[in-house]
Amino acid sequence: RASSALNHPHICTIHDIGEHQGQPFLVMEYLEGETLKHRIAGRPLSIDVLVDYAFELTDALDAAHEAGIVHRDIKPANIFVTRRGGTKVLDFGLAKVTGQQSADAESALPTELAEESLTGVGTTLGTVAYMSPEQVRGEPLDARTDLFSLGVVLFEMATGATPFKGKTSGVVFNEILSKEPVSVTRLNPELPDELDRIIGKSLEKDKETRYQTAKDLLADLKRLRRGSESMMAVAPITGRRLPRWVAAGAAAAAILLALATYFALREKPAGDEPAAPTASKSQPTVAVLPFQNLGADTSVDYLRMAVPDEITTALTRAPALAVRPFASSAAYREGPVDLAQAGDELRAANLVTGHYFQEGEQLHLTLEAINVEDNRLVWRESLMVPVGDLISLRQQVAGRVQEGLLPRLGATMPASTGTQPRNAEAYELYLRGLAMARDTVPNRRALEMLERSIELDSSFAPAWMDLSRRLYYEGQYSAEGGATYFERSDDAYQRVLALDPEIIEAAMWLITRRVDRGDLNGAFDEAQALLDRRPDSAEAHFARSYLYRYAGLLEEAMEDCDIALTLDPTSYRWRSCAIAFLSSGKFERARSFAELDVGSEWSKNHLAHNYLAQGNREAALASLEGITQDSGFYLESAVIQHCGESTPEAAEAVQRGKEQALSIPDPEPKYWVGSLMAYCGQRDAALQLLRAAVDQNYCSFPAIDLDPRWEPLSNDPEFLEIRAQGIACRERFLEHVRRTSTG
Repeated sequence: RASSALNHPHICTIHDIGEHQGQPFLVMEYLEGETLKHRIAGRPLSIDVLVDYAFELTDALDAAHEAGIVHRDIKPANIFVTRRGGTKVLDFGLAKVTGQQSADAESALPTELAEESLTGVGTTLGTVAYMSPEQVRGEPLDARTDLFSLGVVLFEMATGATPFKGKTSGVVFNEILSKEPVSVTRLNPELPDELDRIIGKSLEKDKETRYQTAKDLLADLKRLRRGSESMMAVAPITGRRLPRWVAAGAAAAAILLALATYFALREKPAGDEPAAPTASKSQPTVAVLPFQNLGADTSVDYLRMAVPDEITTALTRAPALAVRPFASSAAYREGPVDLAQAGDELRAANLVTGHYFQEGEQLHLTLEAINVEDNRLVWRESLMVPVGDLISLRQQVAGRVQEGLLPRLGATMPASTGTQPRNAEAYELYLRGLAMARDTVPNRRALEMLERSIELDSSFAPAWMDLSRRLYYEGQYSAEGGATYFERSDDAYQRVLALDPEIIEAAMWLITRRVDRGDLNGAFDEAQALLDRRPDSAEAHFARSYLYRYAGLLEEAMEDCDIALTLDPTSYRWRSCAIAFLSSGKFERARSFAELDVGSEWSKNHLAHNYLAQGNREAALASLEGITQDSGFYLESAVIQHCGESTPEAAEAVQRGKEQALSIPDPEPKYWVGSLMAYCGQRDAALQLLRAAVDQNYCSFPAIDLDPRWEPLSNDPEFLEIRAQGIACRERFLEHVRRTSTG
């Protein structure tokens, strides 16, 4: 009741407290987003985001402490990050009102350890790692305990790890009481020394030498923030000063267009956060990890990736399950895997694992499903098949999953289980292709295998599906790509849906391909129809976000991207959502989407654009490490390498980069390479590419107002003419939306 009196923008509001039929209840503020625990996910936050979060959380604690409330359980799991990026302190369930009798040692402890800590050997303990020394010793607590716990949170935001670790609570307690934490600047050299000092003072073991009040900490954070802003102000291009022509007549047009979009597209719910489907919230979450080959025969290594990919595809047919795409699990291929950590990172309560070995002519396979939340074995099966009979392997695995695993997860398989492989050689080629990466060289090898596979068996829909993807990647990202690959990809997607209409990913890709061809209106009609049929589909929301991005509706695009990520938090397929966020100046959020496919050539290229938009050419070049001449991104990296030079090498890079972008049917690469040319002072190439993009219905507005790379051309008459065409492109689409919405 005391905490319900708090009214602070960074504390989750308790609206009402009551009782119904003997059951007490709370009415709390509705929030959508993720916890800070999931936001950090083992990686440090950027300094600007870290300082903003620290300031908000300290201000929230200051308000609570002034009201006489000590939280006593500050940790990332009790801090929420909303979709708009603000923080909220949650869960005052263990709070103490100052002046009441001091809690005894046990009641002063945070939430029970089993909740999130004792989930696996080697896993860092959760709640206990954030306790203050006086809390460990069972002493009376005051506001300074919260400031210590907040210091631990700041340390984790700065480095991606907690300062006090151990395999048991006793080890963690000992570290809290006796070990001095390592300097955060040693773990993350990019951090300012002042932040290191602030965190160090927050983590003083003697509460008398620690920050005494949240106001003291807040004052130091204000000085740190001013210092960070001063550094940003003198950086080459870290933000965008709006051109004069935006501040004048264009501002009014933008407002009118925004209002039109708002009313034409949807009625938004009250509050700041976008609405997302909730149908999947109660679904069991499942991810399938790469298998382990325990034998000496490396010729069957490809089954490590191929069999779990097949199991994942089978599980997605069970509507009661929320299944993480196998591409997200592929990062765990090296092993051994900490299951608790993998479950947390994949946001899956259940993990399917397996191992196999070849003995003579037999393949021995063992499958297991573990519930990582309570470290419980849910299901286990073993089977044996002839090495050369992979179709039998598929049938047996599918049967065991359907009869054994699905009932344990409270799910059933629909009557139709899709097409089945008919040719052993074709199926083996398909499995080998599945195991290959999406980068240029392995993608080309996979294409060869898949083309041979469908020659041998043209009725197996999954083979056509993977062929469709591979053809698209070759057309879009390979130096040897082009329109022929896109056309073949479209034909393959159509074949997928003809064979199996329930493969929703094929419908998604066909919508995005319609967008690539400039048919925004047709794509909108198909996307809305798909969403009407499958409102809880992440693929459907991504397809519409892709359309909105091309149409210039960046806010709507980001909203659908967030919904897709909520429904399926780990799929690499949402990686291009990064473009909408970068176009809006939300660089950190853009990076988080690009990191869904971390390490790929696409992700490296996006990060280069991201850093350039912030004026950091050195970081852009560093992010392109490993891009070879075989990659479709090589010419962009060459332009960046020679940016601003007047040399034959620079001229050749610009000419070849421009020609390559113009040869790609999709207009978005034209826009992005054009922005790179503008940044590097290549006016004519930049305007030629921008015009080509807008002519193909890549509306480009308001992205060109928000992306600082276009600023050198902001007063160029030809640029302003193309900008006007981009606005008209956006308005034509909005008119179609209005007509469609009114019937």
